Amino acid sequence: MAVRAEDVTIGPDAGAAACRMSGVLEEVTYRGTVLDYTLRMPDGQRIVATMTRRVDIATGAVVPIRVEVANVIPLED
Repeated sequence: MAVRAEDVTIGPDAGAAACRMSGVLEEVTYRGTVLDYTLRMPDGQRIVATMTRRVDIATGAVVPIRVEVANVIPLED
């Protein structure tokens, strides 16, 4: 499966969603009008959330992650 970085939400806005996970915040990269939040999932994979607003969470913290099911792209082998 794939999901676009801008379709991933973290922090308090990740509240009640059908597709909700958690991950460890590893890095925040400021890129002008957006910030990239790199998270490590429990299985070791990494996911990036690209957001326009700053989320005040320290690196190393476990944070909630939300992805809307409609934004998940199934991939074939």
